[in-house]
Amino acid sequence: MSLFFLQFKTVRTSAFYSLLLGGVVACSYALYLWLQMHAAGGSGRVDSFWDYGRWGEFLCYFLMLLTPLLFSVEIKKRKALFLGCYVLAFVALLISGMRGPLLAVICVTGLYFILFNRRFLVPFLFLFVAMLGVIYIVAPSIIEFSISMFLSIFDFTHLSNLARFHMWFYALEFFHYNLTHDLRALLFGSGFENLLSTFTSYMDATNQSTTLVTATSGEASFSDHHNAILNVLNRMGLVYLLGLLASGYVVVSTLLRKLRQAPANPWYQSAFTVLLAYFIVGIFYSNELNYQTLMAAFMCVLAVRFGDAELKQESQTHV
Repeated sequence: MSLFFLQFKTVRTSAFYSLLLGGVVACSYALYLWLQMHAAGGSGRVDSFWDYGRWGEFLCYFLMLLTPLLFSVEIKKRKALFLGCYVLAFVALLISGMRGPLLAVICVTGLYFILFNRRFLVPFLFLFVAMLGVIYIVAPSIIEFSISMFLSIFDFTHLSNLARFHMWFYALEFFHYNLTHDLRALLFGSGFENLLSTFTSYMDATNQSTTLVTATSGEASFSDHHNAILNVLNRMGLVYLLGLLASGYVVVSTLLRKLRQAPANPWYQSAFTVLLAYFIVGIFYSNELNYQTLMAAFMCVLAVRFGDAELKQESQTHV
């Protein structure tokens, strides 16, 4: 549906600027919440109109959409607007304390410069360090908090990390159990809303519930495996997962074909970076079949349609 409507310039332009406006409003609200908390002497994470997980993912995809546009030599107008939105979203990501999206932003941004824009890598690093320096001067607690959250990603004694490892292990164990005992659940899953009951029943029946809770100090979830693939595998089943992977292959191959056709097109690069960030975030969060999927898909389609329009205009110019 979006692919059809976004082919029209007025719809596409309105959608893009509405997205920017919505991002600015949501980021401004997050900063307002942080200022309130800071004024009251508090500390900790800050979300916005969504919960922490969805908010962190939105910021991640939003930043990845903007990065190629901000550093593209093809797009000369509206750079100040993109820069303002980028800085605001990055600060909002820092105060959100969302580690997975922050890791995805760092990894995909690095890959973007290596693959598409190497000559701007050093200037970007200078600008990035300068931005962090300004933030540290204005609000040092933001940088200190962000550094501690980022370093905790690599702390394998951190309870949140331990919980994820255990949830992944028992999710695979649950799949193996279905493989040998329940063919219907293997093929078609427990159902989107029934993972909690079926997984809890399995853990109780195998006397592993207490082990999981004790090993993670209660941090583990029985309703969410905190991994997109594992969630789909046990919720929707192997048949659905194979269909989803096939669809993903079509999307990725189509986008790569467009990139090969126009490697310097910043909009195609934006679609690619958003998609890549979505996959990375999916390792640590259950971002399938939910608002997060719609966020990433909409930004990808929007970028592709802008890229198509730009490519068409270039081809007409050279005729």
